[in-house]
Amino acid sequence: MERAEGDLGLAAFRPNVQPLAEQIYFWLKERIILGELKPGERLSVEQLAAEIGVSRTPVRDAINRLALEGILVVHPRRGTLVGALSVHDIRDVYQIRSFLEPAVAEYAAEHATESLMTDLNALQAEWEQLDPAAIYRDLATTNRYVEINAEFHRRLAAQTGNARLQRIVQALYIQPRIATVIFGSDYQGPLRRMAEHRQIIAAIRERNGPAAAQGMRVHLQAAASDLIGFLTTLEEQGEGRSRSPLAATLPRSTS
Repeated sequence: MERAEGDLGLAAFRPNVQPLAEQIYFWLKERIILGELKPGERLSVEQLAAEIGVSRTPVRDAINRLALEGILVVHPRRGTLVGALSVHDIRDVYQIRSFLEPAVAEYAAEHATESLMTDLNALQAEWEQLDPAAIYRDLATTNRYVEINAEFHRRLAAQTGNARLQRIVQALYIQPRIATVIFGSDYQGPLRRMAEHRQIIAAIRERNGPAAAQGMRVHLQAAASDLIGFLTTLEEQGEGRSRSPLAATLPRSTS
C-alpha cells in the first residue's frame, strides 16, 4: 500500500481514538504484513518516533509487543529487526517442541488438578467459538486464536512448576506466531489443531500420561507438516507476507 509523504504524525495517530502505542503497533504490523518492512530490516525507535512525531515511549511499547509475538527480533548489538520465517526455522522449532512437549503433557496428565482441567476446558471452549474463516482474515480474531493456542501450551508447562521449562516453551512458540500473518482462509490448520487439543485434554482428564504424550506428539507433527507444506508452496510460488488477507482488514491509524 502506498503512503503519501508526510501523511504520518500526530494528525494520523489520534490519541482520543486509541492509545498511541496501540495505533503504532497496528501500523507497524500492517507495514510488515504488506511487505513494506522486509525480513531482516533494522528498526530504530528514535527514527520511528521522529517519523511519526511522537515520543519514544509509545514506539518502544509497540516494538516490545511485536517482539513478544516474534514478529520483531531484538538483538543486543544489532538492534531491532523484522523477523524472518523459513521452512528451516519451523522445522527446527517443531523438532525441539516434539522432544519436549510430549513429556510436558504426560506430566500434566499424571499430575492433573481440577484447576488445570477448568483452565484447559475454558480455553478450548473459547477457541472453538472463534469463526475458523475469520482466523486468517480478521486481525483481532487472529490475535485471539494465537493467544489461546499459546496459553494452552503455557498452561500445561506451568503444571510442571518448572519456571525454566515454562520460559523455554514460551520462547519456542515465537516462530509459529509469525506464520499467522501469511496464511489465507484456504489454510485449514485451525480446525485440525482444535480437534488435536480436544484429544490431549481428554487424555489429561483421564490421567492417561502416555496417551497425552502421544496426543501432543501427533499434534506437533501435524502442525509442523501443515506449516512446512504451506510455506514451501508459498516459497515455490514466490509469494510472501503481502498475500495475507489480513492486510485488507488491519485497523488504520488514520481512521
